[in-house]
Amino acid sequence: MADGATHMDEAFEKRKSRIGIRMTLLYSVVYTGFVVLSVFRPTWMGAPAVFGLNLAVSYGLGLILIAIAFALVYNHLCRVPSSRGSTRKGA
Repeated sequence: MADGATHMDEAFEKRKSRIGIRMTLLYSVVYTGFVVLSVFRPTWMGAPAVFGLNLAVSYGLGLILIAIAFALVYNHLCRVPSSRGSTRKGA
């Protein structure tokens, strides 16, 4: 029985790692866009964008909102299912 639980734990940890890596790569692409614009088109960053804010501030707030959304999605996707026992600590 312990081997089955260990196998399930390993599979669950691998799944969490895959999700985390994919989200990190996606966020890195979005952040790279911010850096590229800042370096190669700095005048664009001062252009009005959303709600009267310039593109730099709008993009920065967008990055923060994306990070919060990713954290919530990751938390939801990586919850320990209740069938695996709610007494598990540290998960």
